[in-house]
Amino acid sequence: RIPIQFALFYPRRMRNNYKSLSLTDIGTLTFEKPDLSTFKCLSLAFEALRAGGTMPAVLNASNEACVKLFLDKKISFLDIGNINEKVMLSHTPAKIDSIETILEAEEFAKQMVINLTKGRG
Repeated sequence: RIPIQFALFYPRRMRNNYKSLSLTDIGTLTFEKPDLSTFKCLSLAFEALRAGGTMPAVLNASNEACVKLFLDKKISFLDIGNINEKVMLSHTPAKIDSIETILEAEEFAKQMVINLTKGRG
């Protein structure tokens, strides 16, 4: 919640009632290498970053559309990664030279999700 609050009110800092993070109180943190086959969307995010251009925007828009369908009980949780992958495979990343380029990429992704999920739910 705090990062979202920072983003919404930047450059101002709004007061909040959240306790500061104390690493000494937490003690030990353990990090593990993520299982990219289990967490397919994380793997897709890395692929989108490597592809560059409009691909991250396409993945983001596709994922947002899929999550909405999941919350509306129209697709399963596991469908999210599979649909995102299909949308990414159908997109050729373009260089971002304007906001319109990003908006077109987002619209492409949303339309692809609609096409891929027609007749569900």
